[in-house]
Amino acid sequence: PFAIVVLLALEWAIGALYLYALAELLPGEFEFRASALIYPMAQLPRAVLGLPIAMFMAAGLGFLAAIVGLLAVLWSVMLTALLAQRIYRLESILPAVPGGVLQAVFQFIILAIALTG
Repeated sequence: PFAIVVLLALEWAIGALYLYALAELLPGEFEFRASALIYPMAQLPRAVLGLPIAMFMAAGLGFLAAIVGLLAVLWSVMLTALLAQRIYRLESILPAVPGGVLQAVFQFIILAIALTG
């Protein structure tokens, strides 16, 4: 459990830093404090789906827990990319894709640790 908490904290810092760093590449300004506050909002679906994941794991249905976990990761990555698109008024979400890939890798690692337990 401690490794999961450390990875989640690291993911939060990297995700917020990524949103902040996009301001250097794209027009517009965005403070790190604002990105640190906004980034977790896109992760709420993952937290909400944590309850069904825990219920499936407790019932011995690891495959269903993994499917719900993968859907939660996809949902939160898409929300983060759309959030970046809105913040920076981009025409597409493509500039946010590298950050989404990094976020997905971290979340898959956390999911693998949590599900293999």
